[in-house]
Amino acid sequence: MTGALWRMTSLRVALVLTHQQLQRVDRLVSVADNGNPIQNIFLAELDAARNASGLWSPLFLFCDTDIWAHPSSIAFARSTLVEALRGKAYPAGRVIMGKHHDLLPSEGMLGFLQSQWDGIQDPLNLETAWLAIGHVDEFVQLLPKNNSLGFTIGDADNKSALEVLRKAEKGGRGSTRARSNDPPPSDQTGGFGGLGQDDSTTIHLEETSLAESEIVRVPTLFNATTPSGNGSDAYTAGGTGFGLDWGEDGTPSRFGPVIPGISLTGAFYPAAINDIVLGQSDIGARAFGLVTNSTVIIIQEAVEDGYCNAGIKGYFVNDYYSHHTGGGEVHCGTSTLRDMSARWWAKL
Repeated sequence: MTGALWRMTSLRVALVLTHQQLQRVDRLVSVADNGNPIQNIFLAELDAARNASGLWSPLFLFCDTDIWAHPSSIAFARSTLVEALRGKAYPAGRVIMGKHHDLLPSEGMLGFLQSQWDGIQDPLNLETAWLAIGHVDEFVQLLPKNNSLGFTIGDADNKSALEVLRKAEKGGRGSTRARSNDPPPSDQTGGFGGLGQDDSTTIHLEETSLAESEIVRVPTLFNATTPSGNGSDAYTAGGTGFGLDWGEDGTPSRFGPVIPGISLTGAFYPAAINDIVLGQSDIGARAFGLVTNSTVIIIQEAVEDGYCNAGIKGYFVNDYYSHHTGGGEVHCGTSTLRDMSARWWAKL
């Protein structure tokens, strides 16, 4: 066109960033009970914990029959590291995702995250094939800490949980019921394990400048799964069937192939590490562990001591029948709206 003025400019697609647990929580989200008394108990205790933690905004509830409030697209992306070493900084955080041996997360999701602005939140893949559910929120969390990074890692620690029980056994309480919820599920288990935990800790130490002494060990007992015996390939963990079958809508099961002779695992006690971090506080599951002296729940006491030593005030809620027996905990049954106003790009 005669007399027209042409100018060219380059455009970028806006980044899609995940939340990370050091961001301030503006709102805690869950799902309405819809007449379910078990969910009602969970929500009442969750709201009381929210209030006690100092989060002033009211609990926001979805009106749905699906109690798993955490979006499925984030189910594998537990928390993000604020920055890591290996010659590259991640000022907007780094996604932690789960893999199943050689089977990586969805190619579309993984490729999307890796392609954004030179991998601004390049995912770190941790092994989750040892878990029946297989989500990273079952064994790792991000916690604030007054160090050069501003954070540390909380890792589920099967060894310390076993040590608590062994100590109780040596103290003459070997015949005491292992779980104190009422009514209790069967305490017959297929053995205890946590094959991927040490590998996870090693990777965190390699990828950050954290010292091993800075890692917060959260006592968490994992229970080996056993076949359900119902003719399907469903498994049970912690006394609960999670189901490995294909969905009614034709979608495949959540799980990859199980290695012969290896049992998958799930949390024997409700796992506090699968929680919501609120600054120097967190809201996690009450353990319902072995009771001594009529009042002290020793696994719960060990969990509280672990967080207290890390400067974190823990608030604990009853999610045993609402979420734990379905393979999840507080983090799975909640979500958060967090403040994303920090100018992370100024650190580039």
